[in-house]
Amino acid sequence: MDRLVPIPREELPVLRDLYKVDWPKHLVVYKTINHYILWLEINPNIENLHIWSLSGSWRTNGTVIIKNNFDIHFSTLEDNSESLVRAFCLVDWRPGFLICALMENQRKSVWKAIGKANIPMSAKYNQCFGAYSSNNDLIGWIFITTSGAIGTLHVIEEYRGRKIAQALVVKLCQYIEQSLQLDLHVFITHENIPSQKLFKKLGFIENTEQGYWILTKPFNTT
Repeated sequence: MDRLVPIPREELPVLRDLYKVDWPKHLVVYKTINHYILWLEINPNIENLHIWSLSGSWRTNGTVIIKNNFDIHFSTLEDNSESLVRAFCLVDWRPGFLICALMENQRKSVWKAIGKANIPMSAKYNQCFGAYSSNNDLIGWIFITTSGAIGTLHVIEEYRGRKIAQALVVKLCQYIEQSLQLDLHVFITHENIPSQKLFKKLGFIENTEQGYWILTKPFNTT
């Protein structure tokens, strides 16, 4: 059974050095782990700092999740990020986190993991649709968000340009209109021009009123 296993402090230099491969491709991850090694030399008992592997497998895959209060770092040396996907599914994402220093060379392999693990409640209780490759790999997905909006639309980069996103949107719109008998709405950021074009193409009308998501962190008043 998969479980999150703490990586002993004395073994963190070994983990860090795994990321010397293909230098400087993983420089940011290397320096992030080194940063926490230095912190732990100063204080071996830092509160709310967790450095996990998947079932102790970090020596073979480099997979690590570092949770420092509400900041979270993660990485893997696997091309398919399988162990990271499985590890993410063991994290309690309900408090919300600031995902830190996600580099471009990790983004493609990690995004699938985020998509699977960061929205477990939406996947469990809301209608969602996915697109799969001929190898049965998940390559695109769409959900109804907690505000009832069409959201979390994503297609893996190498499969874009094949109208997969459009097909997912149409499928979810049909469900909302026919099964839920509700009007449609979607939130899109200003810089997401491709999504704006897609939804306008499908007949959505822009509403210039802005919505906001604000991340707050708990604090101790005592």
